[in-house]
Amino acid sequence: MDGSRSVTGGVVRLLVVSALLASAAALAWPWVPGAEASNLPDFSVIAGGASATTVPTSGGTSALATELDQPQDVAVDADGNVIIGDTYRNAVEVLAESAVDPGYLLGSGATWTAGSLYVIAGDAAHSPAPTTTGSPGAATALDNPEGVSVDHAGNVLIADTGDNEVEVVAVSAANPGYALGSGASWTRGDLYVIAGLGAGITTPVPTSSGTPATADGLEFPAGVGVDGAGNVLIADTGHDLVGVVAVGSDRPGYLSTSSSTWSGGDLYAVAGGGPDSPTTEGTTGLDTLLDQPTGVTVDAAGDVVIADTDHFTIEVLAGSPSDSSYLLGNGASWTRGDLYVIAGGGASPPSELGTSADETALDAPEGVATDAVGNVLLAGGVDDDVDVLALSASDPGYLLGAGSTWVPGNLYVLAGGGSEAPSPSGTDGLSTQLDRTDGVAVAPSGEVAVADSGDSEIEFLARAPVPPALVSAVAGDTTVALGWLAPASDGGSAVAGYDVFVFAGGSSSPEETLVVGAATRACVVGGLTDGVAYSFAIDAFSAVGTSEASSLLQAVPRSLPQSVPQSVPTGHNGKSARPRIVLTKAIALVKSGFATLSLRCTTQLCRGGLQLDAHRIVRLKMNGKTYRSVETVLVSSVHFAIRGRTAVSLPVPVAVNAIREITAARHYRLVVAATFVVKQGLKSTYKLRLVAAS
Repeated sequence: MDGSRSVTGGVVRLLVVSALLASAAALAWPWVPGAEASNLPDFSVIAGGASATTVPTSGGTSALATELDQPQDVAVDADGNVIIGDTYRNAVEVLAESAVDPGYLLGSGATWTAGSLYVIAGDAAHSPAPTTTGSPGAATALDNPEGVSVDHAGNVLIADTGDNEVEVVAVSAANPGYALGSGASWTRGDLYVIAGLGAGITTPVPTSSGTPATADGLEFPAGVGVDGAGNVLIADTGHDLVGVVAVGSDRPGYLSTSSSTWSGGDLYAVAGGGPDSPTTEGTTGLDTLLDQPTGVTVDAAGDVVIADTDHFTIEVLAGSPSDSSYLLGNGASWTRGDLYVIAGGGASPPSELGTSADETALDAPEGVATDAVGNVLLAGGVDDDVDVLALSASDPGYLLGAGSTWVPGNLYVLAGGGSEAPSPSGTDGLSTQLDRTDGVAVAPSGEVAVADSGDSEIEFLARAPVPPALVSAVAGDTTVALGWLAPASDGGSAVAGYDVFVFAGGSSSPEETLVVGAATRACVVGGLTDGVAYSFAIDAFSAVGTSEASSLLQAVPRSLPQSVPQSVPTGHNGKSARPRIVLTKAIALVKSGFATLSLRCTTQLCRGGLQLDAHRIVRLKMNGKTYRSVETVLVSSVHFAIRGRTAVSLPVPVAVNAIREITAARHYRLVVAATFVVKQGLKSTYKLRLVAAS
């Protein structure tokens, strides 16, 4: 591939994604390089494993030294901390990934330490039993908890399978709406039963008309999830049902029976219990026969995704007004309350190269999750793998098999099926051997957390970064200055740099590729031809892989009156002078978070760093005396690469709140010397200085 940076064993691909700027021209993107195999250490053990020997406690132990016992589910909170359903340990634990405890109640004298694991529910003495009025989580007995989830307030939901109950561990300061027992008060760290009647009690069976959740029987509930309004979905495995506990006030769209009331604390059956087998064409959720549903989650649109384990299929219960991504059977129409098979039921085994989801044979899938752009992650269960059902228009960073391309509607193996043992130091996901993958979740960073039950460990599957946002293309004389924002998610591995692609005159292949460092947010491309339309795109790469490309931006360099010398400056000995940057204008226009600086490179190429410092001189008159102090505030800092000797406009990201007096301004000017009157008797002077290092 001419002009492109190759990453050994990495994934390099450029595809069109939706336009980032409404003003950007709509351009075709016919150039699509083939993907390469990964062979990169994107799959890592983060807790448990064969060498772990320490028993988990509420006081905390090193996660990699802590012995887990066949964990069957995993969840990740908003801060990136990992919740583990340590099933045969009869406990639920939290693995600290963030720097600060968001509210978990730890053991006496324990301190929150990143990399440590803490028991937050489950008592080794197997007493007392959970109640609706609450008891300290780490002193309450659990019985084979198989499912965990985190609600929007950060509280931990538990499918306490052997106890036939669903419980919540209070993490937030206030109760977000759970119906507790009479006289109960919401106490951080306590555990409360919110559905089910306890061990051995499975009746009455939940119905679509709704009854108090703590008066309904559950039978071996194995999965739990939360919808956008905070209502709790339950995979009632033994009853072959999926139900919902009303917590939020909004009636969900997936509740198909219009005659049902909607009352806080009530439990409603929403799928299962009927005579009809699930199909890709759809059946009414309550008329569909489920078979041991184990995993349940809710996508961003409000649709319920179900791992129908013993039907060997994944299904979606329609809750949104229209289908935005799921590929249904021929002639099917999207109807709220209907249930559709979206994966499984075929004859082809899952493959890293991808197979049509409805033609793929699944083997007892148990865990489901959705990522930020709607793709469905599967814990393959007996298939011993982790899969993704592609639903987004382009790959958001998953590393696929050699030669495979991202096709919506296909299912791809991401990890498992290899011969290498999982390791804390990392292995290639497709080369790793897994053993009964029962749970899966997506972290805020984009990493996929996996409950590798048979190996008694938790793993992270990292992704390539999502595309960076190319937000500015400013034309100059034979130059175009580009500005961009870092990827919204790095996939769990830090961005190592960016590829800047230059397309000339509508060409489908880049005529040039510039490689710049991870700290770079601006680049001036020189040596261009005035009057020619150029298109630009950018991708980000990390140790794991390379993102897809940003949207294209177009610019046409134009000839400008020459106000700066074009000759190469020389030193007194006749040799070329050292490259340096000259600030040619004293005023920088700031718009939409970027300051456009007028600069000139004195030689053919200048690389280095730009820094804008605000020197704040404060004078205060008190009792006839003048007091003076000087503060230096960093307004902006960016790495750059400038080609050519003409004047250029370089977009530099600026933190608007760096100077308090202009925090409310979206468009303003930075002046080399400016005076701001703050209040009577107090005067602040800002002197902005350009610092350049070549």
